[in-house]
Amino acid sequence: MEGNVRYFVSVPRGCIIDTVTSAGRSMVFGETLDEIRVRYPDAQEMDEGELVTWKSSVQHTPIAWAEISGDKYEEMLCILPPAAQSSAGFLVGEPMDHDFSTGEPRYTAFRQDGTRYYESSRPITRREFRRAR
Repeated sequence: MEGNVRYFVSVPRGCIIDTVTSAGRSMVFGETLDEIRVRYPDAQEMDEGELVTWKSSVQHTPIAWAEISGDKYEEMLCILPPAAQSSAGFLVGEPMDHDFSTGEPRYTAFRQDGTRYYESSRPITRREFRRAR
């Protein structure tokens, strides 16, 4: 990434708090890092490259599948038209978030194996869904 954009972030909370201005203050409230740490004691400053690396590593953890009830599977299938569907499962029709490095939408995924049903441990992209079959 080009440029020198900087951000205040909370790694343990997994969130971006604000963009840092050229004066070293938060864009929204004009606070310094020390002032932000009153609300977010774990706040730190990152540049754009560090931010993309961090958020991407959090989003790209291995996918685990937790067993759920058939009722939950059916409820989630019917809540919205699926974003993608196969004989093995589906993606809920609205993205949970977007991949930080590619911008691809990420969805909660569900799959079925016989009479057993599973939910993904994290949102996944359509590409990951196609590969997970």
